[in-house]
Formats: sequence, C-alpha cells, structure tokens
Amino acid sequence: MKRFWNIKNYGFMAVATLASALAGSCSSKSETAVGVAPQGITSFKHISVDTTMTLFSNYEKPDCRLQLNFDLPAAASSQKVLELTNTLIVTLTQDGTYASDKKNDPEMMIRNYTKTYIRNYLEEGNDAINNFGDDMVGAATWMSYEENCDGTALYNDNDVFSYSVRIYSYTGGAHGNSTNCVASLDLKNLRNVTLDYLFAEPAIGQIREMMVDYLRNDYQLLNEEFDVTENFYLSDKGITFIYDPFEIAAYSYGEIAITLGWDQLRPLVSDNSPLKQNQLITPVTTE
Repeated sequence: MKRFWNIKNYGFMAVATLASALAGSCSSKSETAVGVAPQGITSFKHISVDTTMTLFSNYEKPDCRLQLNFDLPAAASSQKVLELTNTLIVTLTQDGTYASDKKNDPEMMIRNYTKTYIRNYLEEGNDAINNFGDDMVGAATWMSYEENCDGTALYNDNDVFSYSVRIYSYTGGAHGNSTNCVASLDLKNLRNVTLDYLFAEPAIGQIREMMVDYLRNDYQLLNEEFDVTENFYLSDKGITFIYDPFEIAAYSYGEIAITLGWDQLRPLVSDNSPLKQNQLITPVTTE
C-alpha cells in the first residue's frame, strides 16, 4: 500500500485521527459555518482518506484507489442536534453499510469504510488471480478499481440542515457508477424531512406534474410516470430532487437535479406540517 499520512489541526478543535494501518492519507481541520441557524451546526471539521492498494507487490497495476472527503459536524447548538446530524451522515453513506454500533459516529464509519473497501478488493482480487494467472494486462483491465466518496453540507440555516453524500465507484467495464444521496433534517423538531412530513398525498401528484414540465423540454424521459423521489433536500431556493444516472432518463444525461422554488411549493405544504411556519418556507414579512 502507498501511504501518505498527514494530520493537520486548525483552530480550537481536536483532530479526529483515523489512525488505521489501512488508511492512506488523513487530514482534519475545523471551519466556522456560514449562516449558523438558531438550531444547527456551528462548526465543521474536514476528514479525508486517500489510499492505494496494489494487488501484486511487484506491479503498480492492478490496484484500488479510495478517496474519502467529508465535512463533518464538529459542534452544534445542542448535543441532540449534533447526534442527529451525525446519524444522518452515517445513514446516507451507502445506507449505513459501514456503520458500527454507534449509529451517530461518522468517524468510525469512515474508518470502517476504508477497511471494508480494501478487504473486499483483496478478496475479489485473490479470486481473480485464478482466472488471469500471469496475464497482468487482463488483470489490470478488470481489477483496477476506484471509489470516491464526498460528504458535504448543503444547507445549515433556519433550523434546517441538508447534507449530500456523493459516491462514484468503478470496478471495471465501460464506465463507473455514481449516486448522490441527499436528505434534510428539521432541527427544531429533531425529525427527518420526508415527503409526507411536508405534503398531503394529493400534493405529491401536483409536484410530479411540475417535475415532468421541468424535464420535458430538455430530457428524453424513460417513463413520465416516475415516482417523486424521497432523495431530496431543502435550501433557501426550494426543494431539489436528485435522480441518479439512468434512474428516469438515459445514462448520458448523468445526474438529474430538479429544483422547485418555494413560490411553487409553498401553497402545497400541508397546514399540519411542523415546517409550515418555518421561515425557510413562509418568510416573516415586515411592513
């Protein structure tokens, strides 16, 4: 394994070290969040892993390259907010596949992510050796893997926290696969924001019609009867719905992001929704 290990500390925050023999490069720094909400994250720390594992000690290829970059909550308006946002990040990262018993510990998740990815690669590589023998060209073609995972805060204001975990994985073939998992939290009520948390059932059909109108001119849809995805996040612009490549349109279109503004969505938000009075949705007007 090629090891490039650096740990840096900026500001008042202790660095979270991923001191694992399987992690290639790790750095952490703290940053002051912009637009801190009454209930929200007050600072972030950055953790990164960059490691390469070769399948054979005397060849540079095939290999696997793993790069992880996460902006993680470091401090929050309350411990409950910190735990809830951390749990969200762990859950979004491959549906918590790499989670430990500590569901709100993203640093442990990153450590497990690194170990699991390399272990799986070596297990698959050992199986492939029997098929390729001395054919290093063939082995390099099919056993050169790459995975990138980026965790980013998208919004942190008005008692709302939104986060994205974007993953790209290549394990041979014509192209890799990418996915972008997003979600939002209502930090005042300590709840995940889902469609039924915001809208009554009849509104979902109206939202789907808006989305079809948005897409019809620029995309060739696989099916206009697609479901309104739960893969969405809130921001001051409105609600952004994320569809992965080939989910509703041809792969060549890539990821499709549909943002519907609050002017469109505000009338559809259920009166029973705890978020109805949130300033993000219904701004306070001054005369």
